Amino acid sequence: KEIEGAVELSLGSPFKEVSDAENEADFAISILVPLLRKMGFSNVRYSHGRKEYGKDIIFSRRTEFDEYEYWGVQAKFGDVSGEVNSEIDTLVGQAEDAFKMPFYDVYSRSRQSISKLLIAISGKFTENAVEKICEKIESYPLKNNIVFVDGEKIRTLAERFRR
Repeated sequence: KEIEGAVELSLGSPFKEVSDAENEADFAISILVPLLRKMGFSNVRYSHGRKEYGKDIIFSRRTEFDEYEYWGVQAKFGDVSGEVNSEIDTLVGQAEDAFKMPFYDVYSRSRQSISKLLIAISGKFTENAVEKICEKIESYPLKNNIVFVDGEKIRTLAERFRR
């Protein structure tokens, strides 16, 4: 499915609308992967599975200092709420794993760690979800390297990069 998306992207076909995603995998593969590629990030790959350690997608970019900066994406389908018994604790655990657990970069053939984590959801962050996630992550440097993107922001970015 990812190869399909890459072919569609190279031919200039638009990627799916957020509202057309059927599940988390579809959201990640049909929307996030092509969008990240269109935004100019490199080495974008879907890595969901047993050894993902909180990183459904991994990608990189060249910094202003000509070094690679690695990012991870934790993709969620639907809304994320700050209510009791919500998936906040799962997200916090996945975020901490994403930063702590290195991954094998097939391009550089070495173990790498991410510098930033994008928590991308197809719906919206309800109530105080973002605040709760940030408060539950104890490490100050980790908090400052998490970017939250909801379905509305993804739609806006997709519209801008669809052209």
